[in-house]
Amino acid sequence: MTDQVREKMTAAEFAQLPETTQPTQLINGELIVSPSPVDRHQDVVVGLVLLLGNEIKTGKVVVAPMDVYLTDDSVFQPDVFWLSAESACVNRDGYYYGPPELVIEVLSPGAARLDRQEKYTAYARTGVAEYWIIDPLYEMIEVHVLTEGHFQRKGMYEHDESFHSPILNHTF
Repeated sequence: MTDQVREKMTAAEFAQLPETTQPTQLINGELIVSPSPVDRHQDVVVGLVLLLGNEIKTGKVVVAPMDVYLTDDSVFQPDVFWLSAESACVNRDGYYYGPPELVIEVLSPGAARLDRQEKYTAYARTGVAEYWIIDPLYEMIEVHVLTEGHFQRKGMYEHDESFHSPILNHTF
């Protein structure tokens, strides 16, 4: 039996791929293609976009699929992200480069490990100030805040509990 060989891809090579709405990310040099999200996932995403758009009057809310180039070997498509007016994450040629201030990932069964491990680590390492992980099955939200280069979990909240977002300076 021969071993399967996987070649790593760079962000520059990823940028040369054809445009698609299929969820496609580059994680540590590996191309990850996923099926489209289920209905419940999208309901949560749409609700987040509406909530942030109505409550936060500064900056910009962006929804997937939208590429965020974080490193030379990682290009993610966060479900939702927010950029301040002074963001280090800049739009260049229609894509974003650098860390957004707030990233929100809605867990899917097939991608939960990536959101909780590889992406969690990369978001902290590249300077994302706040990271929300939403579990639609259990209707929970985890809020993580960047402190000295590492995420600290600020709290876990049920759907009927309020919480304060330090980066947005807003209570939801």
